[in-house]
Amino acid sequence: MKKSFFKPFFLVITYFFFQQFTGIFVIMFYAIDIVQGAKIELDAYITIVLIATVRLVAMLLLSYSSKHYGRRPLSIVSGTGMSICMLTLGSYILCIKQGLISEELEKKLTLIPLSLLILYFFISTMGFYPIPFALSSNLGFGAGCNFLFFITVKLYPTMMESMNAYGVFFFYGGMAVVGTIFVIIFLPETRGKTLEEIQEYFVKKESTKEEHEKIVEKNAL
Repeated sequence: MKKSFFKPFFLVITYFFFQQFTGIFVIMFYAIDIVQGAKIELDAYITIVLIATVRLVAMLLLSYSSKHYGRRPLSIVSGTGMSICMLTLGSYILCIKQGLISEELEKKLTLIPLSLLILYFFISTMGFYPIPFALSSNLGFGAGCNFLFFITVKLYPTMMESMNAYGVFFFYGGMAVVGTIFVIIFLPETRGKTLEEIQEYFVKKESTKEEHEKIVEKNAL
């Protein structure tokens, strides 16, 4: 397999991995349970409609933002926002679990978990949710890694039992941090580029690396 194909393929697969293990599809799938578990004083189904509306607005904004700012910056902003939302939500639930927030105060702070969930859906829809699919299409790969969706959804109940809700959200937040670092270091901008141009980018990058290694070896002799 050519390096010009293998490297972008690896990048897309890895991005799909972080997409799934930051909890995007899991939280969508179990949204009603999560809303009820967070004791949000709002009808769960109304909350789902609200979340769907927020995602629709985010998708409309994405169509504009991706053309003007590119996929890489949006991915970085999305991953950063997701990590903040998940780590904050995990901390909030942990404080409740530890008794640091009374039941009376918890009722007054209902908007905190709701706002974090809505912001999470908004910011994930601006980057980590749609961009791996766009990249896979741009690079001529398949639709994505459906098996990862199956794994993460099936793992969620077990994770909730063994790690508690705050542990699960800490895990998703941590994965979002690592995923964002991955994007910063490895993901090039692909906006407006053809498959040939993207492959050429990796070929040139590999050639530059090999030339640098030869120079280092020559100087060492």
